[in-house]
Amino acid sequence: MTLHKKLLEKFLFKKCLYLGKRSYLIRPGGEFLEVGKDFSDRVNLVILARESYFETVRNFPFTNLKDIKAAVEMDRAAYSPLVEGRVFIRKIKTEDGSVTVNLWFVDEQTTARLKRLSPLLVIPESAFPTFTRGTERVFAVREDDEGGFFAFVSRAGGVRSLLAQGLQGDFKHFTRIIGAVVHDCPMIRIRDGKDFFSFFPTTVYDMSIRDLGPFLSTASRSLQPRARSTKIGLLAAVLIFGFYLLISGIYPGLVRNRLRQENQALAGSLTDLLDKRKAIDHYRRDREKLAAPLNQYPYKLPLLNMLNRVLPTATTIVRLTVTGRVVEMQGVTPRASELMDSLAREPGVKNARFTAPLKEDKKTGGEFFRLTFVHDRS
Repeated sequence: MTLHKKLLEKFLFKKCLYLGKRSYLIRPGGEFLEVGKDFSDRVNLVILARESYFETVRNFPFTNLKDIKAAVEMDRAAYSPLVEGRVFIRKIKTEDGSVTVNLWFVDEQTTARLKRLSPLLVIPESAFPTFTRGTERVFAVREDDEGGFFAFVSRAGGVRSLLAQGLQGDFKHFTRIIGAVVHDCPMIRIRDGKDFFSFFPTTVYDMSIRDLGPFLSTASRSLQPRARSTKIGLLAAVLIFGFYLLISGIYPGLVRNRLRQENQALAGSLTDLLDKRKAIDHYRRDREKLAAPLNQYPYKLPLLNMLNRVLPTATTIVRLTVTGRVVEMQGVTPRASELMDSLAREPGVKNARFTAPLKEDKKTGGEFFRLTFVHDRS
């Protein structure tokens, strides 16, 4: 269930009244509590019992909802036996410049009760089956109760219903009114008790906000007894909003001037510190320039220590060049092959090889060599 449907369910059924011969408060979980006829608390939603209204489906040769409402009010007796009371109109299907609508005519006594309750929404109970999307179907709602009814929901979402007393003859009469199509429709039975009252909150799963539009209550009395309080509240809100605009326009300028003054005072007191900071930054940059060449050579000390350990006795290094990790070395050693073996066994030496032929050194009797290797400093 999406977030907006959860909010819709909690809002509608936070204060929901089932209004009939017996009235009940319905909770989101389907719990219900019977209330007396003198109940007059404000509610968000009123569900009208089937016996309190007349329902029909009609077709009009125009599509404007205002024109339809005017036509119904002009000759109400032609559409309903209830010539007084409220009427709800919902479009079902529009085609070829005509429209099919559901009409619910509420009786005069129930209309007067609705004025006292001032609900936000008033929904006839036979309209709830139309909120569940699907094919043509028949609902048997509380058919064992005196307020039960049969309802046929068309593919387009229109509903036609008939009060029933739980007798088989009632369903046969309902079949004759609707037609043979009823026999081919699935029958959905909603029994009395918690199953019945749970049916209303569960329809929120399939309900859209657009479904609620035709049932908005425009005859609310919520502002009438509190007109003075409402005016005072609106005036207070206007004053508060004006004060907020005034403060929001002046306060930032005051803060900006205060900050500018503090910034000037700090800048004057911190001039010496800023000069010292500049001098320190200058000295630090000079030190980094001087230290940069030196920082490139610390790795040569481990190299020299390694050569001192590995080179055979009486070996003389004439020239040593280090480029990155590549070491080139020239010198004289008693036996160049022993020198190469020692280097090859050293873990930090890789790719050791002679770069020139060995020559005999006439002064020492040793071998003059040139070799290179890669020194792994890790």
